[in-house]
Amino acid sequence: MLNFLQKLITFDTTQIENQAIEFIEGYVRNIYWDQLIYEKQDISDKWRYNLIIKNTNKPDVILAWHVDVVPELSKEQFIPRIDWNKLYGRGAVDMKAGVAINIALIDFMLKNKIKFWILSYTDEEYNFLGMKKFVEVYGWKIKPKLTIVTEPTNKIIYTWFRWIAVVNLQIGWVSVHSALKHLGINAIEEYIHYIENLEEYIQTKDSDWYVSLTNLAGIHWGIDKDWIIVSQANIVPNTAKWIFSLRLWNMLSYQEFESFTRNYLDKNWIKIISLEKKNWCYPLIQSDLLNKYSKYSKVESGLTFWYSDVQLIKEYIGWDCLLIWPWPFEKAHQIDEYVEIESIYQSKEIIEKILKDFA
Repeated sequence: MLNFLQKLITFDTTQIENQAIEFIEGYVRNIYWDQLIYEKQDISDKWRYNLIIKNTNKPDVILAWHVDVVPELSKEQFIPRIDWNKLYGRGAVDMKAGVAINIALIDFMLKNKIKFWILSYTDEEYNFLGMKKFVEVYGWKIKPKLTIVTEPTNKIIYTWFRWIAVVNLQIGWVSVHSALKHLGINAIEEYIHYIENLEEYIQTKDSDWYVSLTNLAGIHWGIDKDWIIVSQANIVPNTAKWIFSLRLWNMLSYQEFESFTRNYLDKNWIKIISLEKKNWCYPLIQSDLLNKYSKYSKVESGLTFWYSDVQLIKEYIGWDCLLIWPWPFEKAHQIDEYVEIESIYQSKEIIEKILKDFA
C-alpha cells in the first residue's frame, strides 16, 4: 500500500490525470487479471476520463476517490519522501492516500463476496467534471447501499456537508467616457459592492461568522455596440461578467439568493443581463447515520467545513454516504503536505469493519 502510494504521488495530476489512472488500472490488472471489470468514462475534456473498477453491474458498495490535486507549490512535491512516520508529497493526504486505501480493500471485498464499484474520478478540485459525468451516466440507475469517499477527515466519519454554489452573473447599464465618470455606472465597481453586500447578508445566516464565504473567481468586462465584451481603458465599462462561488454553512435557497440579487441591483439602478447557476448543491444532512456508524469511530454531528462530491452521489444515487478518514486534513493543499502513515492503515481497518458488518 505504501509503495503504491509513493509511486502515485510522482504523477503530476494537477490538470491531467490520465497517466495516474493508467497506472492504477495497470496495477490492479496485474494482480487480479480477469476477476474484475474495467469501465472508462470520457468526461469530454482533453481526453480525460473516469475509471470504474468493479466485480458486478449492480453494486452494493461504492468506494470513491479523486485523482487530481491542487497545483504544486514546489516541483519537489512530486518527489515523495518519508520522515518520522509521515509521507510527504503533493496529494499525499488529499487524496492519493485514499486511492491507496481503496485499492488495498479490493482483496478484502472479494474474499467477503461484496458487490462493489471503485470509482476513480477526475477534476474534483476544479469543476467536478468527473463526478458530474458519473451521475449523468448512473444517476438513479444503480442502488448502492453505501458510498465511502476517502477524503481526509482527521479520524472522524463525516455524514453532514455544507453546500456550494457556482454562479455566472453579468450586470451593466450605463457607460460614459472616463473623463465623465460621475455620469455613468462602472459595472466593475458596482459588482464589487454587490459581492460585499452579498457576503454581509450571508454572514447574517452564519452563526459562527467565519465558515461562509463568497469568492470572485473570474471576470470579463468592457463595452462595444454589439455587447461583445472587450476592454477599453478610456471607457467606464458598462458590463461586467463574473463567475463566483459560495461556500455556506447554513442553507440559502436559490430563490432567496436570486431575490437578494435582483432587489439589491434594482435598488442601485443596475441591470441584470444574465444570471446563471452553474452548480447548486444543497447541504447534505444525514443525521440518521450518527448512531449507525458511531461504533466505528467518532461521527461528526454538524456540517463539515467543506463541500464534497459525495453530495452529488447522495443527490443522484442515494443511500448512506460517508467521508473517511486519513489525517491531517489541515495539511491538504499545503507546501509541506503529508499524510500520517499510521492513519492510512487505521483508515483501512475502520473501513474493513464497516464493510464486514455490511456484508
